[in-house]
Amino acid sequence: YIDWGTLSDKAKEYMNKYILIFSGLFGLLSPNTLIPDYKLKMNVLSLQHHWNPVLTEALKNEEIIIDLLPQVHRKAYKPNKEKTIFVDFLILNKGKKSAAGHFGKAVKGEFIRYIAENNITSTDDFSGFEYEGFQWDGEAFIKQEN
Repeated sequence: YIDWGTLSDKAKEYMNKYILIFSGLFGLLSPNTLIPDYKLKMNVLSLQHHWNPVLTEALKNEEIIIDLLPQVHRKAYKPNKEKTIFVDFLILNKGKKSAAGHFGKAVKGEFIRYIAENNITSTDDFSGFEYEGFQWDGEAFIKQEN
């Protein structure tokens, strides 16, 4: 859903400078890193325990981290709470919130594309993003279903 080939050169530059992708098999990757197609769930081999010291060390000097990871991946590092903004995509149905699940990959890809194309530098600018009914409420992207 990022659709790399259609991003502007400026957005690709932004992505390569600011976006890191976490792979349970390969660790932190830049958007230009080529990897083979694979399927490996984080909880199969308790990969979060393997990656935790590595990722925690690699991310410790970042000024800010906008974390879009699913819950199981978030266990793969110890975030600095003062520097990390956790962004969740949630479905609100009959007053109950739940993770966007598989649909979350699509909305996250579109959100990353939005960040890159618009050179977003603040959570204040998140409110300009809307996709398939997901809207920023100041803490998370919520889609209401009834």
